[in-house]
Amino acid sequence: PLQPAHAFNTFSGKPGNPLPVDIIPEIRHDSIGVMQYLNLNGRSVLCLFDRGANQHLVEGQLAEELSLKVYRKEPCEIGVVSGSTVVTEYGSYQLLLGPTVSGKYHELVTQGITSITSKVAKYDLSVVNSEAREYSDLPSNTPLPTYVGDCKIGLLIGLKSPELEPTCIFTLPSGIGLYKSPFKYIFGSYYFYGGPHESFSNV
Repeated sequence: PLQPAHAFNTFSGKPGNPLPVDIIPEIRHDSIGVMQYLNLNGRSVLCLFDRGANQHLVEGQLAEELSLKVYRKEPCEIGVVSGSTVVTEYGSYQLLLGPTVSGKYHELVTQGITSITSKVAKYDLSVVNSEAREYSDLPSNTPLPTYVGDCKIGLLIGLKSPELEPTCIFTLPSGIGLYKSPFKYIFGSYYFYGGPHESFSNV
């Protein structure tokens, strides 16, 4: 434990010897994923943006309750990182999300699945919001989310649509990122968070 960590030059592969001032320490607090609530036909649906997924997922029961258009009836097998597969038990569904700032709607063909995640804990964002307003150049009247979580993920957006990937516009001093989504969501804002923060460790 007392030994310094190995530093690797990712181009040459040779060991590096950076000065302490050149080392950016990792924030040792719990993190939240990049999530936002979307209003789908009056339902507040928690959406997760997942760079590790190469397709979109929707909770099957939610898709049925929202009467989403059935794109394909047949269930399929989804490969996961461990190399195993999961049978979805649902077909796939088609929906359009928008409008974006430019007035466009994006088509998503999402694979229905019994459950994407278990219930996500509720995270109060009041401390994070105060920090964002203090250290960013957001206008003072910019709406920000007051919380995130307290339900299961209903929709997962993967890299099948890279243009929908939220943009990290600023990293706050605490280490959490302030992101901007292409979609305005239930809090009336395009902005939300992802990453570590001390208040999340308490949860």
